Amino acid sequence: MERSAGSAPEARIGLPRKKQIHISRPLPRVKRSLWFLGEVPSSFEKAAAFIQSLAEEAPQYRLVMMSSDPQTQNWLRERFVDDEVLPFPGNSGAVARRYFRRLRPALIMTLDPGGSKPASIHEHAVSNSVPMVALPSGTPVPDGHNFLARLVKPAPYEHPVNQAWRVPTWRDRAGQSRLWKSFAPYFNRRRIDDWDALGLRLGNPQSILCLGNGPSSEDLKLANLDYDCLMRVNWRWKLRGFLTDPDVVFVGDASTFHRLPPRVFGLWNIWLEYAMLLRHFITHGPRRMEYFTMERISPLIRDRFWRARPSNGPLMVAAAVALRPKRLTIAGIDLFRHPEGRYPGDTVSLNEYSRVHTREVDVAIIDLALRDFPGELVIFGDTLRQALEDIRTRNASSICSSGENRPAAQRP
Repeated sequence: MERSAGSAPEARIGLPRKKQIHISRPLPRVKRSLWFLGEVPSSFEKAAAFIQSLAEEAPQYRLVMMSSDPQTQNWLRERFVDDEVLPFPGNSGAVARRYFRRLRPALIMTLDPGGSKPASIHEHAVSNSVPMVALPSGTPVPDGHNFLARLVKPAPYEHPVNQAWRVPTWRDRAGQSRLWKSFAPYFNRRRIDDWDALGLRLGNPQSILCLGNGPSSEDLKLANLDYDCLMRVNWRWKLRGFLTDPDVVFVGDASTFHRLPPRVFGLWNIWLEYAMLLRHFITHGPRRMEYFTMERISPLIRDRFWRARPSNGPLMVAAAVALRPKRLTIAGIDLFRHPEGRYPGDTVSLNEYSRVHTREVDVAIIDLALRDFPGELVIFGDTLRQALEDIRTRNASSICSSGENRPAAQRP
């Protein structure tokens, strides 16, 4: 039975964002990091292109933003949503020592030339032979590419998927432990391991709507769209009040389990499966989770090496195609290039990919998934449509020689 977005009483667009309260948490542990020190948002804005180019050049480093001003810290959490934000350690040598021990900086960049530098950071930088570099005043922001090589002994390059900067947390270790894996078979009994079983569970949907979290996920035309299966990503959309009753939710953020009632969940790989089963157990107790894991069920994900972690949008599209609907509608996968920003109503957050994902990998997965889709395809959002046209143009010669045909994406 088809559903219409307009029939949902909670379908409201343009709700104001709820104020987020950030609770202090334990200092993280990472293998290597790059620090950026500033007092006011404008300092970080001026250096945003430089910071982004460093992130692209060196995914093996964790980025850490620091400020002594609590308001700037809150702004940084909104702006640099994928990076670490911390207060200065002040003049406490013990606290600074702990910062250096747990975060292991390779470079410290001060973004306020002429401003005061925390003495404790300066002292420990000198004693640990960590370069401190000031952003030149009155000059263009330097390009981050090859910048590290001039100042730091290069760390071995790691593909973003490896997250080489991470130190496993206790939850990581527990989720991969022999003890937990011995209990896991009890909790994974509702796992769905083939497409036919998933299709049956969802009522063999013939019209699937896939919604990412980009601005095009709230296109007004979606309010009157008919569909019989809705797939979404994580939980951010719940705060917006538009299309809030998905049949399938792809999970990358474990807090999704806290925020949503039980439903069918989609996961990326087996490693994540064990970790999420543990989180679900902690959240919901012995209740079994109903889910499927793309690495187990999808050859596209399992049998290829992807140098970055596939984001949930492409995983969702691959799953929808595998269910063989007659019509597939995709919206909200804007590849962080939508002119309205990262998310609907969000004009603050940096409109860039998380460090573990890349635009190239995401587009490649969506393109490969859609090659074998024979049904009607509708894409909301010019960025995804253009990205698919670009990759097909680049591969035109091989497509012609092999005789492949791909479905054309319609405009809504």
